[in-house]
Amino acid sequence: MERHQFLIRPEVALACYPRAEHGAPAPARYRVLVLVRPDEAERVSALAQVLLRNTDVTVIDSVIQRTGCLAQLVLVTQCVAPGRAALSRLVVQLGLERNVRSVQWESVPSFAPGNAIHYQ
Repeated sequence: MERHQFLIRPEVALACYPRAEHGAPAPARYRVLVLVRPDEAERVSALAQVLLRNTDVTVIDSVIQRTGCLAQLVLVTQCVAPGRAALSRLVVQLGLERNVRSVQWESVPSFAPGNAIHYQ
């Protein structure tokens, strides 16, 4: 298998890399994955938006993918370290919902100049 090395131009890397202002920590991205019955997916998505409304968590993207007898709600969020507590509460609250089958959250690797080398 042949490996190719790709380097991102510095101006592109700077545009994509979230910079912190005035010494504040850069926000991290997290993905929340929820498996739910398809007829309840919209309600659970709205509930997640309400639970995150007055927190330091920003929802970047929200997608519902319907597959078979379940739907997967994917929330991509961004927050600084103190906002992770709100994400943890969200996961616990969604896990208590009746028609939710599974909830998990994971960090999404951010693009950084040190991570700019990709292999195919």
